[in-house]
Amino acid sequence: MPEHVREAVESFGWQAARAARFSPEPKDIDHYLDVLAWLSWLGRQNDGARNVRIITARAFGTPTWKLAAKFGKHDETIRRWENAAIDDIVRQFHEEIVKIGMK
Repeated sequence: MPEHVREAVESFGWQAARAARFSPEPKDIDHYLDVLAWLSWLGRQNDGARNVRIITARAFGTPTWKLAAKFGKHDETIRRWENAAIDDIVRQFHEEIVKIGMK
């Protein structure tokens, strides 16, 4: 007796697409270490732990609305916190950021 198809996509051999695996180059590692140092500095500032969590979550694609729910705030508050934290990093490390952009 033939096996029954439960979902339409199963009948065509559909599989979820896999993301290409990232293979870092040496410059990527250097940039990672720079950014890690910036986040470490940010974590030591007022509300730093919260801001590092927001920036990290956003970098991994977490939607603002999810962070808003987690922190019990409005989406716009999360955006303001994120933008202010990035502004703080840029003010503190502007010269290093410019050098990375020129490489």
